[in-house]
Amino acid sequence: TDRAAGAAPELVNVRDEADQARFIAERVLENREAGAALKQQAVLFRASHHSGPLEIELTRRNIPFVKFGGLKFLDAAHVKDL
Repeated sequence: TDRAAGAAPELVNVRDEADQARFIAERVLENREAGAALKQQAVLFRASHHSGPLEIELTRRNIPFVKFGGLKFLDAAHVKDL
């Protein structure tokens, strides 16, 4: 990166994927309240299928999001069928 300064990555311990999703959703909302637009925030995943719990949590809280690199979990045909 060319960036000279900024916040260092933070290690957060969570119990499970649901707890992780809640933590991220809370952090997104905190950042928004501090002035960061939702479009200025991003969550990176190693693989698309890891995003499911967070997508569900964001949807539950009515936090709009865009997913790049695959279908949204709730838009997948097999999930819609259920």
